Amino acid sequence: MILPDVSYLVVMPVWWILLLSTERLLLKRGDCYALTNGRKVHMLIRLVMNYFRGLLSTFPPFKKKSFRLYRNLQEGVMREKNWLTKIIVILVGSIISAYGITLAMYAGFGSATLAVLWQGVSKVTGMSIGMTSFVIAVVMIVFVWFYDRSQIHIGTVLYQVVYSGFVEIFSRIQRYSDIVWINFLLMCIGIILFAVGTGIYASANLGRGSYEAVTFSLAGKNGWPVKIVRMILDVAMVVIGVLLGGSFGICTIITALISGPIIQATVQRMNKFVFVGK
Repeated sequence: MILPDVSYLVVMPVWWILLLSTERLLLKRGDCYALTNGRKVHMLIRLVMNYFRGLLSTFPPFKKKSFRLYRNLQEGVMREKNWLTKIIVILVGSIISAYGITLAMYAGFGSATLAVLWQGVSKVTGMSIGMTSFVIAVVMIVFVWFYDRSQIHIGTVLYQVVYSGFVEIFSRIQRYSDIVWINFLLMCIGIILFAVGTGIYASANLGRGSYEAVTFSLAGKNGWPVKIVRMILDVAMVVIGVLLGGSFGICTIITALISGPIIQATVQRMNKFVFVGK
């Protein structure tokens, strides 16, 4: 009869008890290295996985398969953790970006390139700005789906739903000053927040936004430079938006000039500090 090593059944529970006891001691001493709840949960998962790995390995029939099972469990936990991190990053980036574009759009100095089109279509159709942004995004996503669906991912849809929803919310609650220079400052802050939020979202690498998807699909399918395609699209969006009643101004120019470098810098820092090694 094959029996497991009973000592292993005792060692791991004792180790977990010692871990909790050590944490209480650290908390009493005010040590900054006391474990957070999230860290405890993560360590508990690892300990449980190690526990069952060791338990299975004590049975000779399972000894060869125990490491493979452990490895698969560990990879599954890490994949789920990575996906959860990316979803949270998309949500945070979408909300920041929506707040930034709304803050800049209503400051009285024009709108960002795509927002000029939103304003024009909104005036013609009578739809709210949030609904207009969502409808235009859906049209773009449908176009890309048939033209080059490799650009579409879960992040594309999630970002657009959250982004348009919060554009609608922020457009209803945003307030401004009667002093011009304060509104100009708010516009600049909005442009920066918009670019930072876009960079945060893009760092998750779960699909491009609707406008970016159109840009890259046209460039990729036809062999055109991305910068040229984006410039032509920006000009087209602004011209169509102005003809429909959208607002063109210094905000449009500043957004086109500084948003790219800020987005790139944000993506680099997110990859360095959040998605390092993932």
